[in-house]
Amino acid sequence: MAPLSILPGRVRFEDRRLIGNGALSRHIEAKLCGTDGVNLVSVSHRTGRILVQFSEERISRDNLTHIIREMFSIDPSLMESKNKAMTAIPEKTSGLFRGQILADMALHMLLPAPFDLLLPAVGSAFRRGQPIAVTP
Repeated sequence: MAPLSILPGRVRFEDRRLIGNGALSRHIEAKLCGTDGVNLVSVSHRTGRILVQFSEERISRDNLTHIIREMFSIDPSLMESKNKAMTAIPEKTSGLFRGQILADMALHMLLPAPFDLLLPAVGSAFRRGQPIAVTP
C-alpha cells in the first residue's frame, strides 16, 4: 500500500486487498473515523482507494500511514470476507442505482428509433440527397 496523492492535510492510498471486500472497507473506515486528528474518511471497495483528510497539527501523515498498515494486519478474517460476486447487482441497491435503471428504461421507451428503422424510404432518400415528395 502506497500513497497515490499527497496534499497538505489530505492523502489518498490504494490497496488491491480492498477491491470487492466491503467488510474490510467498512472496518477501516470506522477505525479511521475514530482516530484523533482525522476529519474525513472515504474508503471504496470498488476502487480499492482510501481518502483521508486530517489535521496536520494533530496527526502526522507518517503516523496515519502506519495506522492504516496496521489495520490490514490486525484482523485476517476481514481479509478473506470478499463480497459474493463483484459483478453482481447488490441485493440492496441504492436509490441512485435504481434511478439510473428507471431513467434508462424511460429513455428507451420515449426516444424514437433511428429513421432507417421507422421509415426506411425516408432514411435512404436523405442519404442519396433526393427530395422527398409528400402527398396530402
